[in-house]
Amino acid sequence: MHRTFSAPASHASTSCDGDSNLSGDTGGDRPQGLEPGLPEHGFRSKSVLNSNLAGAEKQNVGDDGGFGITVRSKLVSRSVVITALRCLESPGGDDSPAGGEQVLVKLAVSKITEAWGALQRDLGPGRAAEALNAEDEFSYSALMKAAALNSDTAAAATILALCALGCSVATEDSHGYGPAHWASVCAGPKALEVLAAFRCGLSSGCLVGETPMHRACRMGRGDSAVRLLQLGGSICAINHDFRSPLDVAGVSDTGVVNALVRAAVRGVILQAQPSSRLAVFSHPDCLEHRTREDHQEAPERLTAILKRMRDGRHLQDHEYSFTTQFPHATDKALKRVHSTRYVKLMRHLDTVVRQSNQPVPFTPMVQRGMNEVPLENLKKGAHSDTWFSTGSLGAATRAAGAVCAAIDAVVSGSCQNAMCLVRPPGHHAGVDGLIRGSKKESSCGFCIFNSVMIGAAHALRHLDASPQ
Repeated sequence: MHRTFSAPASHASTSCDGDSNLSGDTGGDRPQGLEPGLPEHGFRSKSVLNSNLAGAEKQNVGDDGGFGITVRSKLVSRSVVITALRCLESPGGDDSPAGGEQVLVKLAVSKITEAWGALQRDLGPGRAAEALNAEDEFSYSALMKAAALNSDTAAAATILALCALGCSVATEDSHGYGPAHWASVCAGPKALEVLAAFRCGLSSGCLVGETPMHRACRMGRGDSAVRLLQLGGSICAINHDFRSPLDVAGVSDTGVVNALVRAAVRGVILQAQPSSRLAVFSHPDCLEHRTREDHQEAPERLTAILKRMRDGRHLQDHEYSFTTQFPHATDKALKRVHSTRYVKLMRHLDTVVRQSNQPVPFTPMVQRGMNEVPLENLKKGAHSDTWFSTGSLGAATRAAGAVCAAIDAVVSGSCQNAMCLVRPPGHHAGVDGLIRGSKKESSCGFCIFNSVMIGAAHALRHLDASPQ
């Protein structure tokens, strides 16, 4: 049976059983054994506890029909631990002692300590430690059940008590979820702090590669996600579907998206860690590259994208940062990709168009200047895919400079991902401008410089190639 986490009622909730959850289910999917009304020995079924003592049962046959006193005492001690955990599920009920949750926590910890003492007396230290980490049929240990408590305070105190006695933090259920996965969804920041203190894996992946950070974001626990960040968890980890925690925020295991939860969780994380925001590199210079009237590669391409980004319907302000503070690409950077002769031709064309102050067909000028194509074989100006104006050189060098700056920002860690909103386009231009192999080499593909290759050459030349 596949068991998934139910979503909290909100990203700030510590409840794993909210009326509304991301998977559309009602009720929580915490480890079995925590629900009210559980039979006293409900945790023993198919457990390691029983299998470990199979030999002891045979050697200690008593008057009770073959169930040795050691085994019986152990089961009773285990049930005390589970009862202690169960009483924390609904603090403040009619049967709760005066004083509320704190009294219940103390009672539970006291019972756990009492149970541990009984186990040591009956089994000896070695066997008692083994029993402390026993699992039920769903591979849930006592520590995992503690991590799945609704109350963060109760979970933290109980986890501390169990870990202090020697409970293993490396336990996993049948789907690879560990205590930190459950605590990130059901308990909260305090429980995660205790687990971190005992070196529980806060970045460990389950069978589908999801870390506790994935689970917290998926189930709307922004508070847990922020604490995981502070404890060293990564927002860049990817699951087996190559999705990061931000990608799965507010998305159930079945793919249902809760837009409100998604927005809330992403907002909390992006404000807590600004480097996770999309870094957008753009510049007004890129609007100065002019083409002929009604040409598809026009300044409006850029202004339309910027307008949609800023309308508040698709991206919130906290989801991206915007900068115009980056330099033009230098001639040295351009010449790592383009021939010196081609770069000189661009400088010459800039001088020519400034005299006429009118956009001119670019492709035939490159054909003539670089390949000395006869006039009768030049591409017709009306058919030219690429144009050149008084602002084209500045726009092209600024665009290439944006790519280099974006690479520097990502590698340095100041941002985790970047987007360059620039023009003219920069991925078709060849070494000498024209696309080699095209018919009669008669196209530049809307490009003046190959910004993508200039950025790649910049990375290879100037950046440390070791993994970051």
